[in-house]
Amino acid sequence: MESEDTKKTQEMKTDLNLLLECLKYQMDNAFSQKEALVTIHSICQQNSNASVYFREIGGLMFVKNLAKSSEHSMVKEAALYTLGAIAEKNVYCQQTLCTSELFEDLTWFL
Repeated sequence: MESEDTKKTQEMKTDLNLLLECLKYQMDNAFSQKEALVTIHSICQQNSNASVYFREIGGLMFVKNLAKSSEHSMVKEAALYTLGAIAEKNVYCQQTLCTSELFEDLTWFL
């Protein structure tokens, strides 16, 4: 049973690494970015450890910066939705995101 859990954890980590790379290398493809963000959201909703790992690999800050810098409203929306869902599930992610800078950015978005 433990080896099955280890395998699932490794698969989750691989998936998140690949999705983060997809976000980075598909900057000109808003649809691909939106789909990657929705998938990241789904993985993190199913596993709170995924949220922690995504934060550790720099994904959380990348998505925050993507929400801030993307020209595409659907990418901004998906990024903010993903950030909200990740923060909802994990206190460490909440602490990372709850900054005055982020709230200033949010007021600018709205």
